[in-house]
This record gives sequence, C-alpha cells and structure tokens, in this order.
Amino acid sequence: GTCSGGGFDITLSSTLSETSHNISAQQVDAAGNSSGDSGALGISIDTSAPGAPGTPDLADGSDTGASNSDNITSDTTPQFVGACEDGSTVTINAAGFGDLSPTGTCSGGVYDITLNALSEDSYDLTAEQSDTAGNSGPDSGLLEVRIEIPTLTISLSGNTGADSVTSTGGSANPGDLSCPSVRCDVTYALDDNVTLNVSVDAASTFQAWSGDCAAWGSSLSGIITLNG
Repeated sequence: GTCSGGGFDITLSSTLSETSHNISAQQVDAAGNSSGDSGALGISIDTSAPGAPGTPDLADGSDTGASNSDNITSDTTPQFVGACEDGSTVTINAAGFGDLSPTGTCSGGVYDITLNALSEDSYDLTAEQSDTAGNSGPDSGLLEVRIEIPTLTISLSGNTGADSVTSTGGSANPGDLSCPSVRCDVTYALDDNVTLNVSVDAASTFQAWSGDCAAWGSSLSGIITLNG
C-alpha cells in the first residue's frame, strides 16, 4: 500500500490460514530505502462456527407452582441456564417472538440468563451462541415454557351493598385478582382456581379471610383494600 496522509490502509489479497499470526509492517521510501520492521500485531483467524449450545433449562427457582420441573411458571422474568463455549455470546430466541433480551456471556462452560419481562403465553425457546470471532452456530434443542399467572376468585360477605374489593392489580368484587408477590399459590398448580373469601361488617371493617388462601390473610390484607 501507499502511505497517504501519514497512514496506510491495506487489505491483504492473500488468504490467511485459520491460526494465529504476528503481523508487522515495513516501509520503503521514494528513493528505495527500507525501514526496519514495525512492532508485531498478534491476530487469530477463526472462521469455524461453534457448536449448538445446550438446550435452555428453566432454573428451579424460576419454575414456580406445584412442580419445579414442569416448565410452567408464573415468573415473568424467568432464568435459564445451559452449556456453551467459553466467551461466546448466547441469545435465547422464542419462535414467533424473535430474539429475547438480554443476551448472556458464557463463563465456565455455562450461560445463565434472566430474561426481561415476558407476557402470559407459551414460548418455544432455543439458544444460539456466537463466538468471539463473530461466528454463529446452530440452534440448540427446543424447550417449551408456559407463563401463566394464577388467579384468585374473590367473594365478599357482609356489607355487600356498599363495599367492593379492589387491588393494585385486580378488579372490583366479585372478580379476579392476580396472585400478589407474597404468593398464596405455592401449594397449587398454576391452572387451579384458588378461592379467597373476605367478610366485612356493616361499617366496612375487615373481619376475616376464608377459603383456600385464608392462611395468608395477614399478608394479603396489606394488598387488598375494602372501599365503602
């Protein structure tokens, strides 16, 4: 290449083999005088795609409900783990939804990715890894995961003519209420219909919980409010 503006820009015409190379430069001036070699730049040529990463596995802590191995969960930010090539970037893809965020970096032969919030739906998930040279491998095996938010059926007894049951995420009585962060569905499958009954007196004062989740009443009373 010819130096221009104090710099050179050379695209090699010969193909470098897939290995490590130490690249140095030498310049020859207009009078034919040659310089010494520059310092060496070490580069690695890698054109080989990595293999498929391990099939995503829903972490036990994210597989909520009656079983921690059925891949049915109410965790909308699920955590997935699997095998991979160290240093590669792993992306989880959901059929029909595209690539999910965030990606993860393989460390110690394992990827560990907690996804951003997903909506209630069924997802067919695969993983793909790209190595540090930018080569992408094939998809992993498929994992089907279902995100399902259990519902509480709310009933009110007592001063029913004047009161309603509401929640930060629920609807007026009678209706459905998403399970709160203090969960009452730990002993139920995610497709169960869990009941919670509340009674109030004529002055709209909370009296008692009954039903499937009555044991969680002290916690739920801070989430559900009675409005007269």
